Amino acid sequence: MPRRRELQAEDLASALRHLDEEFEAGERLANEQTWCTPVPRERQVRTVRRFYRAFHDAGTLPIATCTLCYRKRAKGELREMAWEGWSRSSVAGGARSPFGCRTCFPEGRPVPVCAECARWAGRQGASPAMHLHGRLGCKHAYPDELKDLTPLEEKLISLNSCYGFVTKYSIPGGQRQSVRYPRHVKGHITVFPNDVQGLAANVLPHPLLRVMDEIHVSWQGAERPGPRDLSGRLSVRRSAVERALAWLKENNPLYGEVEIVDLMRHGPRHV
Repeated sequence: MPRRRELQAEDLASALRHLDEEFEAGERLANEQTWCTPVPRERQVRTVRRFYRAFHDAGTLPIATCTLCYRKRAKGELREMAWEGWSRSSVAGGARSPFGCRTCFPEGRPVPVCAECARWAGRQGASPAMHLHGRLGCKHAYPDELKDLTPLEEKLISLNSCYGFVTKYSIPGGQRQSVRYPRHVKGHITVFPNDVQGLAANVLPHPLLRVMDEIHVSWQGAERPGPRDLSGRLSVRRSAVERALAWLKENNPLYGEVEIVDLMRHGPRHV
């Protein structure tokens, strides 16, 4: 038994010496940089430059847009669909469809599409991403009359508006910020009644004084917000409200039976 233990101790010591010798040899090769063939400096610089150019290559970066699904693709991933084939497609849609926008789809010009949308359009169908784009609509179809309305103006012209909206913004470092500041947080409080149609208004705009009674401003801290801080959200422009309602009555079937009254009956020209 003692002899067996001596042999085990010798074997263990031999294994440890072998590992130490391997480590010392690897450490020596690493210090001398002789463990592999050194990469020339010129090749290192050339590789870095090639990677940088490839990383900024406009042909491989996903910066191009498929006109049908509006997903970002590389230019090399897009193909041009002839206008004749696109115009005969059932996906082209009518005037209210985003696929009927003549700004996005100029007549006579080829349509840049990705491979997936090209296959679907060739089968007279639409991909799931195309259906989503169709529901979201086209930015060119959004009228100027409805752009840049304040939340209060949107509430005045809505058939059935949200119950209220909450906005929160701070004054970091004593410097006031506008509602367009990136840290501005806003949201809506929506109540879904059982009889939505019964609460829908048929005379617009809503009485301005009633809407103003629903406004509550609260703040946290010693510094109270001033009129300039709140004007971006609580201002009402008579011309903007009248222009928006006129467009909605002419183009939105839900506003077809709505009676438009003069905002001056409910409040001043600009609040």
